[in-house]
Amino acid sequence: MDVLVIFNRRASRVNDRARQAVLRALTPRHQVEVAETIGPFHAADIAREAAGHGVGLVVAVGGDGTANEAANGLVGTDTALWCLPAGSTNVFARTMGTPDRLDLAAEELARHAAAPRVHRMTTGVVDGRHFLFMSGIGVTAAVMRRAAARPVLRARLGAGYVAFGAVAALADAGRGRLPRVAVEADGRREEAATVIVQRSDPLTFFGSRPVRVCPPGPLGDGTLSVALAHRATPADVASIFARLLSGDAGRVTAHPSVQALERLGDLRVSSVDGRPFGLEVDGTYVGERTDVRYGVAPDSLLVAGA
Repeated sequence: MDVLVIFNRRASRVNDRARQAVLRALTPRHQVEVAETIGPFHAADIAREAAGHGVGLVVAVGGDGTANEAANGLVGTDTALWCLPAGSTNVFARTMGTPDRLDLAAEELARHAAAPRVHRMTTGVVDGRHFLFMSGIGVTAAVMRRAAARPVLRARLGAGYVAFGAVAALADAGRGRLPRVAVEADGRREEAATVIVQRSDPLTFFGSRPVRVCPPGPLGDGTLSVALAHRATPADVASIFARLLSGDAGRVTAHPSVQALERLGDLRVSSVDGRPFGLEVDGTYVGERTDVRYGVAPDSLLVAGA
C-alpha cells in the first residue's frame, strides 16, 4: 500500500528524531512519501491531493488540529486516515486506541499498515468544517484562542496551561464577558454561556485522565450530544471544574447549571445579542461567528488503526 506521511512541523513533538522514528518504522515495508505542512489547513490540501492520486493511506503526524485538517481533506474519499500522536493532547489518536508514545505508535503503524483495520465513521459538521470528536462555543473556544496565541507555552505546560485557560475563561463567563448564545434543537430553544458538541467520548484528556462531559452512551453512534452551561458564576467555576476532573459525565450534567441534549442530528447556535462568539473544532480555534449550524455526515471518513 502506498503511504503518505504528513508531518506538522509546528506540533510539540515533531522534530528530526520523531521524523526518523516514523520513517524508519515504515520504509522497510512500504512505499512512503513525505509532506510537511507550511500553514493553516495545508494538511487538508495535501491529504486531498493524495486521495486524488489514489494513495491508500494518509498518516497524520501531529496533534488534533493536524488530524482534523487531514480528515477534512479525506472526507468522501476511499483513502484511509491514520493519526500518530505528536501534539499536546492527541484526543483523537488516543480515542482510536493509539499508544501515546510516538515511537510505540509508529511501530504499531508499521506492523499493520499493509493491512490495517479500517472502518467508516460519521463526522460532525459545523459551518462547513468536519470535526472528529468535538466542537465548542464559549469557554472552550476562549481556552483555545488563548492556546493559539501562545503555542510554545501551551506545548511546554500541556494540561496545566489548558487548566489555567479554562479557569480564566470560566471566570470571564461568570462576569458576563462571553456572549450568550441560543441553542435550537428538536423544537426547543435554550440559552447558554457555553456549548460543547461531542461526536465521541471522551471530550479531552487532562494528562492521562479522560475528561467526560456528555454521557458516553449515545456517543459514536452517528449522532451528536450537547452539553450546555447556562451560567458560570464564581461558585459554578470551581464545582464544574471539579466534576470535569472526576471523569464522570453523569456528575457533570447533574450540575444545576449544566444541561445535556442527546442523540441530535442537527442544531443551530446563534448569538443572543448580536455579539460574535468564538468557535473551536477538535481543539483548534477557528474564529468568531454569530450563527452556526451543526450536523452530521454519515460514514464520511475512512479511518484506519491496528
